[in-house]
Amino acid sequence: MNNNERDKYICQEYKEGGSIGELARTYGLTEERIGQILRENGVPRRPRGVKEKRPLSALHSRIGLHLYNYRFDRGIELYPAAKDLGWSALKLRKVEKGVKEVELLDLLDIAAYTGTKVGELLEKTNG
Repeated sequence: MNNNERDKYICQEYKEGGSIGELARTYGLTEERIGQILRENGVPRRPRGVKEKRPLSALHSRIGLHLYNYRFDRGIELYPAAKDLGWSALKLRKVEKGVKEVELLDLLDIAAYTGTKVGELLEKTNG
């Protein structure tokens, strides 16, 4: 990925709610550089002070953990996994933390990626 593509993803993920700190960690840049990229692309900054989000529910947390463990057990890094799922790295990270709503299409993506049927995925995470 070249810098122009990276900057486009950074701006998009920031507009979708990603924090500057989170984006800096995800892309291996400083928070100052993320701020510069946003300014260069005319993206307005949000007010500071947003707390770390808690998982939306125990189910969201378990689905995220299932996906994270699948990746971890196979040694799959964040970016290749996100690309395979057709998601942004930020979305994958948020799903794994349980702080993003998981829609039916997301469940289908997770099931296909992990080789698990949706019903089995919900059963595994619902106990």
